[in-house]
Amino acid sequence: LVLAGIPEPDRLTYLQDILVSERTNDELFATVCTLAVAPDRASLGMRLAGHPPPALLHPHLTALPDHEVGPALGVLDHVTSNQVTVPLPPGWELLLATDGLLEGRDGPTGERLGWDGVLTEIATINPPPGDDTLPDVLIDHIERRNGGPLTDDVAVLLLKGPKA
Repeated sequence: LVLAGIPEPDRLTYLQDILVSERTNDELFATVCTLAVAPDRASLGMRLAGHPPPALLHPHLTALPDHEVGPALGVLDHVTSNQVTVPLPPGWELLLATDGLLEGRDGPTGERLGWDGVLTEIATINPPPGDDTLPDVLIDHIERRNGGPLTDDVAVLLLKGPKA
């Protein structure tokens, strides 16, 4: 859609239309998190469709607000997506993760971790700012806490802003 020249505000609508027209079963849907860091690196534009927002790792460990999460794409006939602008503090680091990580459990039969459980695990790791090993170490910790391999695919991305 980017290469086709579709403007950013319309991309999720186009993807929604494609998924609805191609949907042959209930399992065909997509969760999406789009991010656009402002040129001055002081804010983030975000659109969420069934996907949790990223977490802020530095300077404070917290999940970004999820009050603008819309439904996953391909499930409903029509979806609107509002962009949320989030201010970013100096020295920010963001962690994005697919639901495969967030759906890890507290033991094989335990509750899903979600960002609360993942952030608790990150706090025990206590990564210093700029630690490039965090994604791999975090996945290992969540798999151990889960009691074995995670049941869904996992992707983790660490984004770093300018140094404070």
